[in-house]
Amino acid sequence: MLNLGNYMQSSNKIKVFLVGKDNVGWSIDSDRKNTINLFSKSANFEITRNIFKADILYSVWYDILNISYLFYPLTILKKLIKFKIFAVITNNVEDTPKKIHRLKKLIDIWISPNSKTHTFIEKYGLKTIQIPFLIDKDIFLKLGKSKNDLAKILDIDQKKIQGRILIGSFQRDSLGSDLSKPKWQKDPDLLIEIMKKLPKEKFLLILAGPRRHYVINKCREFNIPCLFVGNENPINANYDDILENNLPPEKINLLYNLIDAYLVTSKSEGGPKAILECATTKTLIFSTDVGLAKDILTEDFIYNRENLTPLIQKIIEISGNNDQADSLKEYNYKKATHVMNSDDIIAQIQKAYKKTIC
Repeated sequence: MLNLGNYMQSSNKIKVFLVGKDNVGWSIDSDRKNTINLFSKSANFEITRNIFKADILYSVWYDILNISYLFYPLTILKKLIKFKIFAVITNNVEDTPKKIHRLKKLIDIWISPNSKTHTFIEKYGLKTIQIPFLIDKDIFLKLGKSKNDLAKILDIDQKKIQGRILIGSFQRDSLGSDLSKPKWQKDPDLLIEIMKKLPKEKFLLILAGPRRHYVINKCREFNIPCLFVGNENPINANYDDILENNLPPEKINLLYNLIDAYLVTSKSEGGPKAILECATTKTLIFSTDVGLAKDILTEDFIYNRENLTPLIQKIIEISGNNDQADSLKEYNYKKATHVMNSDDIIAQIQKAYKKTIC
């Protein structure tokens, strides 16, 4: 698991050894790529493939450190090499406090993706810095293309979207172990409930991403107008499409630019990254009070899952009011750009590292 190759290195730089990947080009792999980009652009840090030369072991996915074949070797290596371990909390760790008790022996700095998690970790007396998930702002951006142009690029029949308000959802929300069941954290049933309340003749649900089996079948059951951007054969045959329908980020960005609004329905999240991606692409987004929602979005975008009537009214009202929508999207864009400033993030990591060695 631990790659002991070498990069060319400079002795005055803080050397970082990265841990964590999912090997399918999905969320964790993106986190790793964006973390490499972050450190590579800094004059004060350097990526190393040699763990024995590392000053920091940086895990882009904290939970991987809980696996025995990493936990025990790293516990020993840490005593020998004296590197510090930084770990990104990738989910709602409040749901799994036992992991904190085990991993606090190993992790020096917990990287909290939102203010809720940051406060929660601090209550344990542990060291934490608040850094949002990293996204590639050179990919997720406003393109300024028309719906027809975007539809053509995406190979979508323009007639299917003509005159419709497009609601987007691009996530994995079926269980990998049983594709007929929902992933409770993402709560696709709430997505279905919202779409059932929107006028079917005006709204169209745009779905993308692998493991959408549950929500697509529910749309069919309740006759909810939807368009899946991908290959539906795995859904029809009920087999896993984790690789087949895993779209590249450039295509997801096209979809953000195509839709009129995005819906986050999650019950438990560290992010989701969709909030940041919508903010940087200036896409209207409505979210439950989950993860970093309140760190980025105004109250206008955060809804109560127990009372959907105000949400439905807002979706209809704001989607048809360009001036109001543009003002809200601009606020989200500026807030996200501010919290994702690379120089500030690097400064936080550097400051936290120096404190651990004092």
